[in-house]
Amino acid sequence: MKLKTVAFIGVGNMGAPMARCARRAGFDLIVCDRNQAVLEAFAQEGATVTTDVAACAGADAVVVLLANDAQIMEAVLGGRGLVQAIAPGQRPIVCMMSTTLPDTLQALKGPIEAAGARLIDAPISGGIVGAEQGTLTIMLGGDTADVQAVMP
Repeated sequence: MKLKTVAFIGVGNMGAPMARCARRAGFDLIVCDRNQAVLEAFAQEGATVTTDVAACAGADAVVVLLANDAQIMEAVLGGRGLVQAIAPGQRPIVCMMSTTLPDTLQALKGPIEAAGARLIDAPISGGIVGAEQGTLTIMLGGDTADVQAVMP
């Protein structure tokens, strides 16, 4: 499966430069954030922007970069969360790139898979400069086929 569309849920200090790298690499980009100024900037750059996590469910890959586990749980499993919006037959790869507790990942895995999506644990290292330059180190964990699908 060739990835075409990438959604970023959370485009703060790390997510924004990472999303811009994805856009430069030729991916169609959906950006979800609560910060209206950030959304306006991405809209001017040609990205689809939203404050609604559910609007990210149609992407081939969904990158989650939120501040804490409570935000992650709400964004993925909440009433208008990602899991509820995944259409039958769609199989997005959810790339959990936030620093996340193992128990949180385990709590997300079942509902994500039940919705037809796939989950990759993909914490990052390299800081803001690495995000801007596209040189982050990403530690990938998940099904081998899913990991290969999101490479490089």
